[in-house]
Amino acid sequence: MRLDREAVPSENAGEGGPSAAGSRFAGDAAYYFIVNGVMNVANYAFLLVAVRTLTKPEFGVFNALLALLTLSTVMMNSLLLHVARQVARIEPAERPGYWRASQVRLAGAAIAGGAAAAILTPAAWSVLGATAGEWGAMLVAAAALLFVSAVSGIATGLQRMRLHANANLAGALVKLAIGAALLAAGGGVSAALAAYGAGLLVSYALITRGMRSALGVVEHPSTEHDPDSVIPAPFHAVVRSREDARRPDALRPGFVAAYLGLVAPFCLDQVFVQALVRPLSGDYAALCTLAKIVFLCVGPLLLVMYSHVSSADSDAARRRRLLSGTLVAVLLIGGLLAGVLAVLAPWLTHLMLAPQYAHLAPLVGLLAAGTLLHAVAHTLGLYSLALGRWSGLLASGVIPVAQAAAIALAPANLTVLVAIQCGAFAAQVVFTGAAVLRGTGRAPE
Repeated sequence: MRLDREAVPSENAGEGGPSAAGSRFAGDAAYYFIVNGVMNVANYAFLLVAVRTLTKPEFGVFNALLALLTLSTVMMNSLLLHVARQVARIEPAERPGYWRASQVRLAGAAIAGGAAAAILTPAAWSVLGATAGEWGAMLVAAAALLFVSAVSGIATGLQRMRLHANANLAGALVKLAIGAALLAAGGGVSAALAAYGAGLLVSYALITRGMRSALGVVEHPSTEHDPDSVIPAPFHAVVRSREDARRPDALRPGFVAAYLGLVAPFCLDQVFVQALVRPLSGDYAALCTLAKIVFLCVGPLLLVMYSHVSSADSDAARRRRLLSGTLVAVLLIGGLLAGVLAVLAPWLTHLMLAPQYAHLAPLVGLLAAGTLLHAVAHTLGLYSLALGRWSGLLASGVIPVAQAAAIALAPANLTVLVAIQCGAFAAQVVFTGAAVLRGTGRAPE
């Protein structure tokens, strides 16, 4: 895999007409979808190795620490999406300065975050039952995730989706190889988390190598370099220019809150069930593991759409075509997968889960169909975020609150829980669709 030969779109990337732009989008989407599909297989294999080698208590700690990493990905992915939108609007000559400044600020953020997390370590030990080594391995993985998110955002903003996909796949394969070896040797939870962090660091190194080559970043820039062309890091992004005082959006709380509202209904249901209907939490978690794969399989298409919609050379007509094309692809691929899950559920519950989960088969198709609704809502939400119009998405924050209330008040029954989740996903479609319609013609926020 060559990671440094993909051409960076120029400021005139739109030249060649809509057909050229559409071909580039289709090619990126197909490549990213296929490579990320292989990556997801590697990631799933890593989890299977962990669940088969760790004891039940160890796997419980591992899942708890992974849950903390999952929560952090909301902020990390917000950073990725924000940086992608930001860097797409920066003049090519200013991008190397943006890259250098970003790396310095990211290092500072990682150190500060690590220090804060270390202070909380005693509380984490008592709540999660983790050892110092396990907690430390999780912090290293979180720091690696921070760096990967930022450089992935730059790659996404410059539409270098193949570089991004190749690096992610390489990281997943390294994680699987190291994790399998360490776990087979009896390394335990720390080994699994160390493998997770190692895979992220490999992805970061490969994306960095490709982007430095493409941007022409040098280790020691000339002293004649104009300091005003250096753009501070993603967290405090301000483009300073003598010609004007352009100020691209910083990573605003509204952006993060809108993205959090987009993600929350997909993952918080398992937290609510664990807290409120604990006897059913194991069955419900297993059901989600199988049915929610619908969203994970179409997710790469949405990031490709985001990178092209947020591009500075993307006009309104092209953006609408990208949105409609992505929605059609999501419905076709996700619908086909949901149908396969529904038909083959009795066999898949044995193959991918275990025989003791056979009674979940009748509910797999229903939750898979609901997950398809979430994929549609996520597509609409990312479209609004790519255009910098997120205030309309904030109202969807009521959905998790309604989810929690419904789960607390409803009878303790798996069918009822699945119905509540499907209702939450349907409500997401209404909220995000309304946000897209209201945002038509509005200026970015």
